[in-house]
Amino acid sequence: MQEDGSGGRGSRRRGRRALASTVLALGALAAVAGVASAHGTTVETPPVPFVALVVGAALAVGGTAVGLAVGPDPPTGRVRIGSLDARVVRAVTVSVRVLATLAVAAAVASGLTSRAAVTFAEILVWPILFKGSLVVAAAVGSPWRLVSPWHVAYDALAALEGRELGVREYPDRLGSWPAVVGLVAVVGVAENLTVIPDDGRLTVVLLAAYAFAMLALGLAFGRAALDRADAFAVLYRLAGRVAPVAYEHDAGSETTGADGSEAHRARVVVFLRPPWVGSARPLADVATAAFVVVAAATVTFDGAVETTAAARALATLGGVVGAYAGLAIYVGFLAAFLAGAVLVRRAVSIAAGAPASTDGGRTTSERVEAGTAEGDRPTAPAARVGSADAERVLRYLAATLLPIAVAYDVAHNYPYVLVNATRLLERAVGAVGVPLALDPGSALAPVAVWTTQVALVVGGHLVAVVAAHLATERTFPDPRRARRGHAPLAALMVAYTVASLYVLAAP
Repeated sequence: MQEDGSGGRGSRRRGRRALASTVLALGALAAVAGVASAHGTTVETPPVPFVALVVGAALAVGGTAVGLAVGPDPPTGRVRIGSLDARVVRAVTVSVRVLATLAVAAAVASGLTSRAAVTFAEILVWPILFKGSLVVAAAVGSPWRLVSPWHVAYDALAALEGRELGVREYPDRLGSWPAVVGLVAVVGVAENLTVIPDDGRLTVVLLAAYAFAMLALGLAFGRAALDRADAFAVLYRLAGRVAPVAYEHDAGSETTGADGSEAHRARVVVFLRPPWVGSARPLADVATAAFVVVAAATVTFDGAVETTAAARALATLGGVVGAYAGLAIYVGFLAAFLAGAVLVRRAVSIAAGAPASTDGGRTTSERVEAGTAEGDRPTAPAARVGSADAERVLRYLAATLLPIAVAYDVAHNYPYVLVNATRLLERAVGAVGVPLALDPGSALAPVAVWTTQVALVVGGHLVAVVAAHLATERTFPDPRRARRGHAPLAALMVAYTVASLYVLAAP
């Protein structure tokens, strides 16, 4: 079940209160340690001068925006590349689920009992289960329902009951606000501001606590709670919007076998699509828009906090707020990004000089958020007047941040994922008595990592500019007003490109 388009002022107030309460409650958790995130690989002397890099990237992003304003629209269609027997797909998904369940069980046991310097829990949970799932989602769509421990537990209980669980419907007023809280708590604070990722026992405790909370929501409100309240389910589903691969279930047709019997063969059809298509569709509601903005702020903070400038800021703030310096900077990032999103939305509306389009779309917001084949064709629910128009513009514009946030997250974390994937493979085959020594170092030379990171970041911004062009066209039906509305977004993305490259290049 997907988010609906409800929300309004009451939803925003609830979201702000929830975020504020969460940040305050997690202050003590942040005090466990200062900043404990080190996923990236840095290069002391970048192969390209920083000024040349920034100027070139800014020209590429800005030039793309200008080209879109005066040239033809980018392609938005998709190309079928093949299909798979649904039975084969089902067998693969079941196998993945079984392996993921066994791996999580082994991680829990390792985290609670192992005395190794690096436990299996540390190798699996943060780099593979959490960060690796985002890399997969960005490439082929979200794998979360297959590997999520709480989804597996819910499905097992539902199978035992012979029906879907839940005693009440999921409250629409909650939307994705619980997921926003979970993202701030687990990724923003626990991962980036504490030593939990480096402690197997603490990792298992956090995983168990989060799983218990999600399963309790599932038992109370059914599967919809797992889809809408789970921060990771929402994160990977949204990341899947930028994936160049899409799927569609085909019921198939009757075929006659050699014995004269008829069979109904369902298939899964695979398509290729431009990566900006999904990000040109509006998000379901204000809560989902806030989730995207918070995700962008969090991943930017994750990278920025590793720079020497951040170290100086932490030292300065440490003299004032002590161990809460990292939390104070993170709250500053959240506030800046959320305020920036509101200001950019206003700037876009003012530049366009007109309210959002009121010509209704062909789908509901639930289908828009679902990411189905129909939802991949950008349409939108009918806009209303007043604050509803503003919300609709925000839902469109926030979606265009997805390519940037996803590209930066992949760029920042893929070395971390790759190194731990090799460790995971070594331990897995070692457990059955087969020695294996892998060295990902040759593929992770600092210059190679830096080059791929720059390519991913700039590529993500280019995709975002294209998505923003399409989004403003569908928000403001008059072409001239749409072009004017696109200008503030393009300027923001040029500035964000410069900031992202600074984070990568900064010592």
